Amino acid sequence: MISFYEDEFARLEFSTANNLVFVQDLIEPYVMANFRQAESRDWIPNDYDQLKSDGYLINLCRRRMAGLQDFVLPYFDEAIESIGEILVAIEQELDK
Repeated sequence: MISFYEDEFARLEFSTANNLVFVQDLIEPYVMANFRQAESRDWIPNDYDQLKSDGYLINLCRRRMAGLQDFVLPYFDEAIESIGEILVAIEQELDK
């Protein structure tokens, strides 16, 4: 468990912090400039046609997907595997 918190948890925390920076620095300014909030609290594009062909938005989405696939999902997969191993070890210890 100590190893999990020192290694796996630290990587998850780092990837989450990087995600927050990406969202705050890139996604939120784009949304604020190109969407409006409806009374229902949904965000509606100001110009649907422009949005469909906006190269900046396409690049943001591609960069975000690449970041998730390369740096976030692998850490979560490793953490899930480690948690499974920890649970097995705990069960084995309890069965003694």
